Amino acid sequence: MDYEELENQRRKAWSNQSPSPGVTCICTTGGRFQYICEAIHQFLSQDYSQKKLLIFNNGSMPLSLSLSLKAQGVLLVNAGDKFKTWGEVLNSAVSLVDTEYVAHWDDDDIYLPNHLSTGIRDL
Repeated sequence: MDYEELENQRRKAWSNQSPSPGVTCICTTGGRFQYICEAIHQFLSQDYSQKKLLIFNNGSMPLSLSLSLKAQGVLLVNAGDKFKTWGEVLNSAVSLVDTEYVAHWDDDDIYLPNHLSTGIRDL
């Protein structure tokens, strides 16, 4: 069986799955508050519906979110500056995930609206 046949079988199997698997995007930050609004905006612009954004703030200054963002799947954890390495921060954030998949969501990157749907589709 060649690659194209395998790909067609995978796509067919994927299209028969319902509902779509959930994905939690983890955005770690530590004092880079100027980027968070754009990261949230790009997350909310995603065309994949089964999504959450976990903002894990490891900075000494706490953030807050509006209730409307919480209703749209944006979650915030203010951990303070208790973690010393990025690995500790990431491991702690991942331990809070309750979806099937996890995606890294940098606070200073640009994401096209189909970023999540393309990534999940191509698994």
